[in-house]
Amino acid sequence: MGVFAPSNLVKRGRYLYALVRVRDPGRPPGACLIRSGSIAKPGSWRAWDGDGFGAAFTDPYRSPPRPYVGCEPISPDEISEMTESLTFNTALDRYLLVGVAGPVENRRRPRERGVYFSLSEDLVHWSPRKLILASPTLHSYRCGGSSPIAYPSLIDPGSRSRTFSTTGRHPYLYFTKFRYRSCQKTADRDLMRIRLDVAG
Repeated sequence: MGVFAPSNLVKRGRYLYALVRVRDPGRPPGACLIRSGSIAKPGSWRAWDGDGFGAAFTDPYRSPPRPYVGCEPISPDEISEMTESLTFNTALDRYLLVGVAGPVENRRRPRERGVYFSLSEDLVHWSPRKLILASPTLHSYRCGGSSPIAYPSLIDPGSRSRTFSTTGRHPYLYFTKFRYRSCQKTADRDLMRIRLDVAG
């Protein structure tokens, strides 16, 4: 159990925000929104608790092994556990989240896995995710099938942010493609990118 897969940081007002994946056997899985007003102070990070940013992290080396206190997963039906890439898209005037997931639950649709996106005005409420790129993932790969992908990230060469925390109309979707041999994952992997066109 613990806190995994942090996104990059985005700024909103005077705070820096990130998404992290939370796993705890006693709680439903999901993405947790965290923020800090001072990145130089590790203890300043707080997590969304359902009403505000009142959940403080504990030190697992100095206290009982609890990775967080009261973190409430945000929009679990819409974004599931997506945390890989978080940017503010200037063309859409929305926060843009990209990650690996399956489809929003719907019995009439096939369970197509791949890279999905979701939009938000406030980082707490997210739109139902939509598919960008259909592909096997590390969790859905079957021996003999197409190479799975992981770690999707949007990067816009035209971003004015030093950390590429913004995207515009023509970002690139980067991801890693894993190569298997005899049904075993190898160290052979490729960095891929696809140019996207964002319609505002």
